[in-house]
Formats: sequence, structure tokens, C-alpha cells
Amino acid sequence: MYDPLTWLPGSFFRSPAWRWQRAEYLASTGRRLDRRVDDDWVDHARTVLRGVGGRGSPAAAVHVARDLWMADGPARWELEARLLTPEPVARVAERAGLSAAVVEAFETVFFDVRTWPRATDWRLARAVGYSAAGGFTSRLPGAAWRLAAHLGGPVVLDVVMAATTGGPLPAGLLAPLRGPSRVAASERLRRRARLWVTAMGAVSAAEVAAVVRERRRLGTLFPRAGRRGASDAMGVACERLLLVAARPRSGGDPSDVGLAGATALPRAAIRGGQAIEQLTLARQDSPRDHGSTRAGQGTPRKVG
Repeated sequence: MYDPLTWLPGSFFRSPAWRWQRAEYLASTGRRLDRRVDDDWVDHARTVLRGVGGRGSPAAAVHVARDLWMADGPARWELEARLLTPEPVARVAERAGLSAAVVEAFETVFFDVRTWPRATDWRLARAVGYSAAGGFTSRLPGAAWRLAAHLGGPVVLDVVMAATTGGPLPAGLLAPLRGPSRVAASERLRRRARLWVTAMGAVSAAEVAAVVRERRRLGTLFPRAGRRGASDAMGVACERLLLVAARPRSGGDPSDVGLAGATALPRAAIRGGQAIEQLTLARQDSPRDHGSTRAGQGTPRKVG
């Protein structure tokens, strides 16, 4: 059973894998390409379904991408998340350990999300797998990785991936810290990232209450020591991207990490972090206005 709404241009129900679904429909019905809908990549996907396509051809890249997509595991989740960031395909391929040809085929045939960078509702519902009313609607931690990438960019993605897999934090993120301070900052950041995942998936009153309790517990374990020095500024800036258990200090520009030469945090990630704060903490903080600016958009809005 095929639903044309999943591949028709302009449809809110269009799937990120619409080209593959369209190719399956054409292959099963024997219909010809319709250039009002189909392009060369639909033809390449149909070639894979027919079991042809030589080495080095676009169809061969689609074949490898299909195996990755059908496996539906961490490799696919990471690639999808990185494609939701502004990083170029070559950089995504390098980070994911894949060839640029395979990443291009995967993006075009199975995860076509960069065509509509400002279609926020569509990206959340169809690409990320997240609903403001229902929380995560697809498997974790993949959905959390995609949401982190969509809201905060590659830096937030790397932090959330590290927190949910036990992997290393982004290189240079805590470089200014040494010894016990570095260990404590790493643990604090990982716990807050995991709490962010829980908070974004909380739907019921009981789940939200559990998030509040855990946030307070983390506040006890890792109390804020007043004004931090420059050595802790990078960790503070990254925590503000998640902002599950840390509120911005009074005054100052939250995008100013105060560390010349340290790993730069993209302004898009800073703005994404501010949006995360509003979504997760508006009901917990004392009443106040929260302003946000989504990455790539210039109009702030109030939440809560």
C-alpha cells in the first residue's frame, strides 16, 4: 500500500526517504518516471531495486546507503543527526567514517532534510521523531541525537552522543581544566546532558516531576560556586547549550565563552541551547520571560 502524500512535493507528510518510497512504488507497479516528481536519484534507487548498477555508479552508492538505512542502528542515527547540522557533506562523511558519495546518496535518497532547512515543524515530526505534546516518537538514543543536532548543531550533538554512549566529550571542550576539576566538570556535563534527554521526553506529570527531582539532586551534587573563573568558562558555555540544570549567570553575553584559542562554539549552537532552556525549564524557573532565536531565524519568540 503506497500513500502518495509521502512523496508529493509540498506535502507535510512527505517522508525524508521519499525518493526510496517513490522508487519502490515505480518498481512494483511498472510505471514510468514522472519528471514532475521524480529526478535522477529516484531512477538510481529504482536501479538498486532491480538489482543492477555497476561499481562506482550512483546506484552503487545508493546500495551501500540502503544497507546503512535498513540496519537502523547507531551508525544510521549518527549520520542522520549530523545531516541535521549545517556541516558540509564532506565534514559529515569524515565524522561518520564514510565516503562522501555514500553520504550524498544517503542524504538524497533516505534522509532528504536539507532541502527544507526552515521547515521546523516538518523536520521535528518527520526527520527528528519528536512531538512537543508526545515527546520522542522514535527510538532512543537516535531521536535524542537528532533533536540535539536540530536544536543546537554539532557541538550539542557531540555532547549528547558522548553522554548517552559513554564516549569522549568533544576535543578541547574541557581543555582548560586539569585533574579533579576536569573530572567533575565532565561528569556534571554528562549528567546534565542525560537529564536533558529525559526532560525532552517527559510527557506525564510524573515524568516531569522526576526530571525536577533529578535536577535538584544534581544541583546538590554540583553546586554552583558563585562567579567562575576563565578556566571554567568553556564548560559553563556548553552547559548553557543544554541548560537542564544550569541557569545563565546574570549579565554578560552567553555566547562569550571568554577563552581565546579554545574550541569555538557556533552561535547557532548557543541559540539552540537557549531554545532548549525554554522548552525544558520554563515550568520550573521563577516566572519570567524567556526569549529565543532559532538558528537561521531572526525573530525571537516567548515561551512559557
